[in-house]
Amino acid sequence: MPKLIDTLRRFLKKRLESGDLNPGDRLPSYHELCEKFSSSYATVRSAMACLEREGVVELVHGNGSFLAGARPIKIEFYHLMSSLDAETMHALLKKYIELNRLFIDVELKNVFSLNPYFTREECNEHCRAKIILCPYGMSYPIPGLSTFSGYGDYEEVFRELHHYPQINIGTALPFYSFSYQMGFNGRLMKKTGFDIDSVSGDFKWWKNYMEACRAGSIMPASICWKKNSRWPFIKLLPLLLSLKVARHEISSVDTGINVPFFNTPAGKDFLEICRGIHFEEDDSFCSNASGMGFALGSWISRQNKNRQNICIDELRIKPYSVDGRKIVLLDTCNIQAHLDHDITKNDTDRIWKLIKVILSRPFQKEFCGLTGAISVRRDIAPREHEWYSEEFSQFFPAEGDYLFHSSMFNRELRAYFSAVMENFIFYKADLSDVLARLDVKL
Repeated sequence: MPKLIDTLRRFLKKRLESGDLNPGDRLPSYHELCEKFSSSYATVRSAMACLEREGVVELVHGNGSFLAGARPIKIEFYHLMSSLDAETMHALLKKYIELNRLFIDVELKNVFSLNPYFTREECNEHCRAKIILCPYGMSYPIPGLSTFSGYGDYEEVFRELHHYPQINIGTALPFYSFSYQMGFNGRLMKKTGFDIDSVSGDFKWWKNYMEACRAGSIMPASICWKKNSRWPFIKLLPLLLSLKVARHEISSVDTGINVPFFNTPAGKDFLEICRGIHFEEDDSFCSNASGMGFALGSWISRQNKNRQNICIDELRIKPYSVDGRKIVLLDTCNIQAHLDHDITKNDTDRIWKLIKVILSRPFQKEFCGLTGAISVRRDIAPREHEWYSEEFSQFFPAEGDYLFHSSMFNRELRAYFSAVMENFIFYKADLSDVLARLDVKL
């Protein structure tokens, strides 16, 4: 019988892939299967019962057998709502699920509602299958983390994607990235008379810029820094990296992070520049109240003047750059799946197909076009992104650029750096002491 089970499984898979069968279609009768595979009725019946337990077929007493997959399965899909609103994301997923006849009902949830400190029981009580779009370093005490590398076509899928450091290969795949550059309010800059084209990554222009803004009674720069946020330090990381590259203290993180990392000439300049930044709960730059933003994500290509709280006049993007080479920080969101141990193989396969659809070229182009994200696919060039323009081309890393990833520091370190920086920003801690404390955990 094991031989017949494998034969039937291959037969059904081939018919499904060729389009001759679709989920929910009636299968040949047992007598027809007996004749086709030269087996007894009892053997065919036992083999089909085994395939039913695997979730490959569905047997309806008195009505025949059917290819499984038409019975909808419910999954919880945890998404970063600030990237794309729930209604649009749900419609996008539903469109591709229907196109690919996956028969999956998606319940969309905010990823931040999935508290990493929940108990296993609290995390697992609602749904047997979860797909989680998670920032680097986030983990959840949910059983059943799916091992993507166990699928036969995993390597093929993986080869189609850019490879990022610090990803948990096998249990996570990259989904999309945002990159960060400087942004300027063109209208306010005209009032100051400051030449935006003089901006470079060495920040030798910073003093003149501050003086021009003061003369024009304009807030020079602002950063949204919510005090209840655990990891706002990432908003300062592009500035720090730019100063370190300009002073030849770092060119990549491939060889590791040298200590001291902060207590250096670039680190001192970094904190001096931070003295001139307005840190606040709501970013004044996005409401035309300050001249410059230090970590404007590529999402701005889609969100500026399309969201109520983001309306920047005459937006100009200037890259962090040294000697004509951009300094690009990529922040990548990964995708994971958590499945109950007793979920059927058919349901598992459908969820894997959904993940492949999400990473496919059509879905990636549409999702990135809506969000201002950078695709993780190797075969999607910058100009193929719907939001690409000469201005926004600065967000894309090019050959020869200095490329860094936010994963260079884990989330625990970023939380620590954020807390130490708050002592400096809000409570005027001593500069030398802050630099020493930033290095102490490395």
